[in-house]
Order: sequence, then structure tokens, then C-alpha cells
Amino acid sequence: MLKHGRFGVDLFFVLSGFLITGILVDSKSSEHYFRNFYARRALRIWPLYYLILFVALIAVPLFAPAMRATAARNWPAFVFYVQNIAFIQSDNNYPFALGATWSLAVEEQFYLTWPFWYFY
Repeated sequence: MLKHGRFGVDLFFVLSGFLITGILVDSKSSEHYFRNFYARRALRIWPLYYLILFVALIAVPLFAPAMRATAARNWPAFVFYVQNIAFIQSDNNYPFALGATWSLAVEEQFYLTWPFWYFY
């Protein structure tokens, strides 16, 4: 059963790419094309994501001193959405609650690059 689990992530990325491309194609002729696209993405993802980062990297380490070194070492990767790259290069010593955010980093990197690569 678990050997097929990775296909769910692949399917998510394919569907997400298809839907984002559709949004971009439909709105290409509108005024403020890039601004509107990035504003919608930011408003959808950033508030909750940065709240979770605040809790995991600031609030929890205040009450769990053992987490302070891990939070201090890893916070830049999470803030700038490169934890997927940092995770590969690290000793896999991430805060457990943030381990699954690698897919969000991949999605954000896609959002940053795809509109420019595809439409220019």
C-alpha cells in the first residue's frame, strides 16, 4: 500500500501545475497580470504558513529549550521556502511538525518561476 503513496504527491503537483497554468492563461490579457497572480498566491498561503512557522520556530522553542538549536539552525530555509533543498543537504534534523512543508516549498518555487518561464 505505501509503495504507491508517492504517486499521490506526483498527482498533486501535476494537477496543481495544470490548474495554475489555466489561471495564468485565462488572466494573461488582464491588467496587472503578475501582480494579481502573486497577490492571490501570497494571500492564500502566507498567513497560515508564517503563523505555523512562528509557533514551531519561536513559540515552541521558548518552552522547549531542546528545540532552540534546531530552530535557530533551520529558520532561514523555512522563511525563504528552500527547506526542500536544505533538507536534502542536512542531517534531516528538522522540527517534526515542519517536515512535510518541503512540498509547499516546491509549490512556491513553481509559483515564482513558472509564470516567467512559460509566458516569456
